[in-house]
Amino acid sequence: MNIRATIKAVVEMTKPLQTFLLMITMVGGYLAAGGTDLVTLLLLLIVGYTSIGGTTVLNMYLERDIDAVMNRTKKRPLPSRRIGESAAVLSALILLSASIAFAELINSYVVLTVLAGLYFDVLIYTNLVKRRTPYNIVLGGIAGAMPALGGWAAAVGAITLGGLLLSLAVMLWIPLHIWILAYYLKDEYAKAQIPMFPVVASPFRTATYIKAALYILVLNIAVFTVTQGYGIIAFIATSILVYKALKLLNLFKAKPSKSTAFKLYKFASPIMGTLFILLPIDYWLRIYESIIFHLI
Repeated sequence: MNIRATIKAVVEMTKPLQTFLLMITMVGGYLAAGGTDLVTLLLLLIVGYTSIGGTTVLNMYLERDIDAVMNRTKKRPLPSRRIGESAAVLSALILLSASIAFAELINSYVVLTVLAGLYFDVLIYTNLVKRRTPYNIVLGGIAGAMPALGGWAAAVGAITLGGLLLSLAVMLWIPLHIWILAYYLKDEYAKAQIPMFPVVASPFRTATYIKAALYILVLNIAVFTVTQGYGIIAFIATSILVYKALKLLNLFKAKPSKSTAFKLYKFASPIMGTLFILLPIDYWLRIYESIIFHLI
């Protein structure tokens, strides 16, 4: 296999769209915490892509048997033999090593979030719980929350309440994102013998659990707004999006269908995107407001 084809396959295995969404939470967390250094921001972008992408590549290697069974994934580079197993593992190790090296240039707390993301995603989620329990994403969600925490830690040089609340927001959003997709693909997950919650539970119970997570998500953002002294615009906008998601969930509970599930899945990403784009705006509005007040 030529180098060009290998690189193309590796990039595909990093799931660029998924990686980009998580990088938004990382960059958003950095900017929302008051980060302004362009060099740190550039380093953070590199850390984000290499850590998230490297973990995803390694997961694809570990789940190559599952990917070969599911129609949605059987054309991925490993099951379609567009890349060899050794090349995939080597690529993952290079990306992950680079992420740790660049994270060291920021601070040790960012390194900690990279390692925690790798631990909870690969060792806990993929190896221990994904094939054993329908509550697998509860633990897997910790990995998805690490980029936001890492971005915050890059700005403040510590793990503080603000970063923990933002990472919890990501964790509470994940059931909507993952379980609705799992319902949409429940036949394939059942075929692959992966006990995702919507595969083993009723649509009513699935929707109820997701609704509970979304209610707590709104409460969590409210706590962030109060304790950090900013975030009201992000809170209002996110609450409106969550309200619309809840209406769709009610429709899903009444008449569960794949079309409604797909609409919900597509609706999920803008919730996190909106939150992590508006929080930095909220932060800088507060700063400018303070400056103008003192000038007056």
